[in-house]
Amino acid sequence: MPVHKDVLCDSCGAMNFAGLRYRCEICIDYDLCGACYDNDKESLQHSKSHSMKCIPEPTPRRVSSKRAITKSFFV
Repeated sequence: MPVHKDVLCDSCGAMNFAGLRYRCEICIDYDLCGACYDNDKESLQHSKSHSMKCIPEPTPRRVSSKRAITKSFFV
């Protein structure tokens, strides 16, 4: 199972965890692992009224992406 690399659960402190990840759609850099989200655990600094987005699998970084080579139409 792939892990969410370099992601910290802001409730339990798990780093690089596998499974579901929940990211706050309002706060900057607030994430929960699936276990904490399912058990209604959050840090004291976070508002439960904020919506959370489920990220089922980690997305690859763009570092390895290739740029398309294009030619200009203008001379």
